[in-house]
Amino acid sequence: MTQTYFNQNNWEPFAYRRLNQVIDKNKNNQDSFVVFDFDNTSIIMDIEDNYMIYAIDNLLYHLSAEEFHKMLLSGPFNFDFPFNNATVKDLADDIAQAYTYLYDHYIKLPESEKTHLLLEEIRQTPEFQDFKAKYRAYYVTVGKNFKRQPGHEWVSYHFSGQTREEYYQNCLKMFSAMEKHPFEVKEFTSATAGKAGKVTARFNSGLHFPQETRDLYRAFQDNGIAVYIISASPVDLVYAASEYFKLNVDREHIIAMEYPTVDGVIQPAVLVDSFVTKGIGKTEAIQQGIMPNHNNQDPIAVFGDSTGDYNMMFDFDNLQLAVLFNVLSDDQTQEIVDQAIQSYGNDDARYVLQGRNEQLGRLQPSQGTLAIGATESTIKPK
Repeated sequence: MTQTYFNQNNWEPFAYRRLNQVIDKNKNNQDSFVVFDFDNTSIIMDIEDNYMIYAIDNLLYHLSAEEFHKMLLSGPFNFDFPFNNATVKDLADDIAQAYTYLYDHYIKLPESEKTHLLLEEIRQTPEFQDFKAKYRAYYVTVGKNFKRQPGHEWVSYHFSGQTREEYYQNCLKMFSAMEKHPFEVKEFTSATAGKAGKVTARFNSGLHFPQETRDLYRAFQDNGIAVYIISASPVDLVYAASEYFKLNVDREHIIAMEYPTVDGVIQPAVLVDSFVTKGIGKTEAIQQGIMPNHNNQDPIAVFGDSTGDYNMMFDFDNLQLAVLFNVLSDDQTQEIVDQAIQSYGNDDARYVLQGRNEQLGRLQPSQGTLAIGATESTIKPK
């Protein structure tokens, strides 16, 4: 029987077995390392999404109205891309109009005048409702359809204008606030139509870093196996998460989206010569940013949840284990689900599937996931 190195708790039994086998085989090998995705893998739900909503609700912006509008329409992208019966440009114009009101009536005020009472009054305005619904819809639309490129502007880096330290401190406050939110789907509807029409946007609320994942991080570290995080979230947000949740992961072991600064102030762009840490970019980050520090050995295990993690789960011949956290995505990760099901119980299984209870924000000891609003767990999306 394989020795166990961490508590099982809500790990799926076979996934737990395979993880312990991998640790047992590779412990105290200085060339051994593992790679974790962060959002919806290490943590339940998405830290970038949660920060976005927290920033909206607290109007944590430093950009002027002109700068914000420019950011929304910058970069090598097709802003005539269709949205509703309009375009992304129309949506951006509506957002900018609402932001101008919020900037004039709250954002640009001295800190001494930004009272909680005033913020509550602002949140009741149609401009705030328009901004929240339409900016969330914009953020989701561009994230799905536009691709970030090193050296180019990025249209949703709304934390630009802050120093890295200001942004970092805001991230810490966000974790404290959003951890208390229930796990639920929230809907935001605009008050007015504007150019882009009435808009309803959705957001999966809540954040939790499961004890099971903490224990696994520590088990690898305690047994001489290096832990790396590769995330498509902004790098300072991931740094803040590592600090807030006490993960004991060195900053040098965190690779995430980088951005330039000018005079210490974050710019709304992707840093030149940095990794775009999703899809093939994760493989490149491992090959170029991690493997040279480990005698050019492949990772022994990788952990992910989405199509952004697909490449790193297939691109390494000597990978021993890939753990997919089941978020019921109807995309190419279903290939991994199928392989995990087919090889279940085999001691050499390369793919395993870990289920979650998304209503309570925790893992559950099965391959299936209980989604928000569902009445039963499923392994595959319906």
